[in-house]
Amino acid sequence: MGPGNTKLVEFTSLRSSFSQQAHQIGQLESLHIYDIEARNAGEVTQLLWDIISQLRVGIGDTKIVAGSKALHHVLPNLVPPIDRQYTLRFFYNHTTLNQGDKRAFCEIYPQFHRIATTCRSVIEPRLGSGLNTSPTKVVDNAIIGYCLKHLKV
Repeated sequence: MGPGNTKLVEFTSLRSSFSQQAHQIGQLESLHIYDIEARNAGEVTQLLWDIISQLRVGIGDTKIVAGSKALHHVLPNLVPPIDRQYTLRFFYNHTTLNQGDKRAFCEIYPQFHRIATTCRSVIEPRLGSGLNTSPTKVVDNAIIGYCLKHLKV
């Protein structure tokens, strides 16, 4: 993890929170970020936020970072990992969540979807090489690269 003091909850709590969300996660497991119609992106965003907001991953009050990263491991083709240093800086040019987790996720996820669907022909050939493990991770890696090259990180 980064230089912050991020701490995870006890494993039993983490496992329990995933178990409680198993049905909701199961309803989304066949979805792929490419499959979402633009008109349905808001609905999928809300469903994902409902899951992330209920997961108990980190000990802090913020859910978006730890929750999106954890859910990315379960639904890698659908959920991007979101962090402060790159993702928030890319979308907001700062690393704090002044607008709150839910609003930030509901603004960021549709943009990830738009990038993924618009750039699919560029993303697909990169899958499986290096850290490009899923379409959402390819977009995340591109954001990291952009931030390192163009923004003060």
